[in-house]
Amino acid sequence: MNASLQSFLVLCQFLAVNQGTETIERIRHEIKIDAVDWESIVKIANQQLVSPALWVSLMNKGLDEDLPDELKCYLSGLHNLNLQRNILIKQQAEEIIRSLNEIGIEPILLKGAALLFTNAFTDSGTRIMEDLDIMVLGKDVKQSWKTLSTLGYRACDPNERVDERSHHLPAMIRDSDPAAIELHTQLFDWHDRIVVLTAADCFKEAATIKTKCLSYKVLSLPHFIIHNILHIEVHHLHFYSGKLSLRQLLDFAVISNRQSHAIDWKSIEDRMEEHGIRRIYRSYLYMAVSLLNARVPCAFGFTIGSKIHLKRRFLVYGSNRLQGLSWVCTDPVRLCQIVKRNLTIERLKILSGYSGGVEDLNKDRLKYLLYLVRKYVLNKK
Repeated sequence: MNASLQSFLVLCQFLAVNQGTETIERIRHEIKIDAVDWESIVKIANQQLVSPALWVSLMNKGLDEDLPDELKCYLSGLHNLNLQRNILIKQQAEEIIRSLNEIGIEPILLKGAALLFTNAFTDSGTRIMEDLDIMVLGKDVKQSWKTLSTLGYRACDPNERVDERSHHLPAMIRDSDPAAIELHTQLFDWHDRIVVLTAADCFKEAATIKTKCLSYKVLSLPHFIIHNILHIEVHHLHFYSGKLSLRQLLDFAVISNRQSHAIDWKSIEDRMEEHGIRRIYRSYLYMAVSLLNARVPCAFGFTIGSKIHLKRRFLVYGSNRLQGLSWVCTDPVRLCQIVKRNLTIERLKILSGYSGGVEDLNKDRLKYLLYLVRKYVLNKK
């Protein structure tokens, strides 16, 4: 087995949830006999943005005392820095939520922001956050942008053109604040052509959380899982390229571990099936169970395709040449799958309002193909 892949899998063992005493003791023995390549593991943890999570997981399993002193100092220091940063990010978010509440807007917190505010990770320094993702209804987006501007936020790139079909506005920053802000109007980018959930769906089923001073929402559990999977697997192309991303997978494993009994797994699968992406769902669940011991219902069977796809990811991860080839092939393969799916009558009804008739059908198909030529051949949106 490739040395880098072997270190990656060992890192997954350290991060995994639901581990029994026997497994933890086996890991402890390997640490004590110095059979762990810590340099490689820490390097991968940094690349995957899970170094603070590694420290917390080792502490929770009582393994931190068995680590070399220098490593303990390094990992605990990274965790403490991330904890302080997350405290500042939470203060940032509270100010934004309060300001939006004052003009009658109750936003949905997405991804890391939702996990931070709901204490999904019992230790607030566990998850590294790159930005704050906040969703508002389309009718409220101009007011929300204006409110952020009033608070001193500005576009990261003042020359960036607003793409009306993007799922979020250009990122905003404020001097001295740790996180950029992404104001979302949808969960998924229109260019991905996967409209599994609309903003209206999200707001309808979102859970409202009220504190003494704030009122905000978080996605329902099924919607959180759908977003978690499709954001990384489709929007960031990981399913198509075979790339592995531990941070998002750990988010999934933690949520499924804590609330598996409350998740309607069948409804998620049915929605994925409706949009022709069930295999992406099954592949992701199998990967989460295999790598991080995520808790998924025992009755949930996994296909041969899911197992083969994980093997493919391992092959890609273990070879720089395959990684490069995979990324070169990703867009054409993904594009063919998107075209095949979105030229069906059922999808055209959803995406462009097709109402019947051969002539209208061909017009809608031609319009979509012209859009693809402009975007992927002429590089125009």
